[in-house]
Amino acid sequence: MSDILLRSAILLAKKETTYGTSAAPTVGANAILMSKPDITPLDGTRVKHDYVRNFLGNSGGARVSSYAHMKFSVEAAGSGTAGTAPAYSALLLACGTALTTVAITSCTYTPVSSGFDSVTLVFNIDGQNHQMTGARGTFQLKFDAEALPYFEFDFTGLFSPLTYGVPGTAVLTAFKDAVGVNKANTTCALHTRTMVARSLTLNAANSVKYRNLVGLEAVRIGDRQSTGDIEFLDDRVDQKDWVKAAQDGDKGALSWVHGTTAGNIITVASPAAQLGGVSYGDIDGFRSVKSQLDLCSGASGNDEWSIAFT
Repeated sequence: MSDILLRSAILLAKKETTYGTSAAPTVGANAILMSKPDITPLDGTRVKHDYVRNFLGNSGGARVSSYAHMKFSVEAAGSGTAGTAPAYSALLLACGTALTTVAITSCTYTPVSSGFDSVTLVFNIDGQNHQMTGARGTFQLKFDAEALPYFEFDFTGLFSPLTYGVPGTAVLTAFKDAVGVNKANTTCALHTRTMVARSLTLNAANSVKYRNLVGLEAVRIGDRQSTGDIEFLDDRVDQKDWVKAAQDGDKGALSWVHGTTAGNIITVASPAAQLGGVSYGDIDGFRSVKSQLDLCSGASGNDEWSIAFT
């Protein structure tokens, strides 16, 4: 028996040209610098035979569908060059987004409702290759004060049998370090007010489902109900009544800008953020407001949020 080291791991990701056909990612061009991997190599549906016989006992079953899951985190940082997409761009595109690039200026990801990209993921754990083709997913982008921001990805893909192979050395030079969430690096505005905030989470909230039907096996994105979670220091009620804003269903702009150096600035924006329920928190003895945000679509759709790298 040979031990398998959990921390001896490499993740590869490459956008597919043909859905479900391996894009053949390589360690030299498609390695992902990630953390907190959580892999389910085999999921799906297994049906019991449920035979009735003249004795008691388990009849076993048959697997009728197989797929896999991968979850992992990637630090939220830019490419280091404005107008160049971050090294994990393929992951964002496979989570129901489109990329708009302005040369030497910006790369902006926005949600889409059709034409979804897919990605081939290969997770090698100490020589054990776990490949998922046709993978699509969802993500959360998390900012917490006095911490590093990160994307938390959750992918579902088509099952492939495990193989063994030494992957070689991953080239990760395209990845840049994230910078801390704090006063020097981060600003927040909500409903035209500049906020003192503790945290923000953007949840793309794609509905990602594996289906194995007659004539179709695929992972599909069938819906999106994007939300946010925010905590900030409360205002006096004569300055801003956040409870009333939630009760009235007010919609307003959200802007969260993180980073100060060109090539490593991330701006999360929503033109119509609506507060849900309001609860109170405690930030070092000062009252805070905690609320879920509904990130609402406009008349044209696919505009409820954007993530810009500048």
